[in-house]
Amino acid sequence: MKRSISTTVVTILLLMILPVLAFGSSPEDHKEYWINIHGALSEKEHPLVPRVRKIFDRVLAAADKRASHFPNLVILRQAGDP
Repeated sequence: MKRSISTTVVTILLLMILPVLAFGSSPEDHKEYWINIHGALSEKEHPLVPRVRKIFDRVLAAADKRASHFPNLVILRQAGDP
């Protein structure tokens, strides 16, 4: 009886942990990956970057503040498929 309970507990724990390990974050989920490949466009390099940043800041100010992660704007040099 004790063995089947402990086996059940271990099985449940594994079922809870394995999806997290299987679907862990890939490098493509991080901005640094895309910046290293394409490079980031600065405000000095393109006249529309300050305008885009201002719009992004306004949207961010109106966004839901309950989230633990806040978005960050990165404008890439080249078109790609991030």
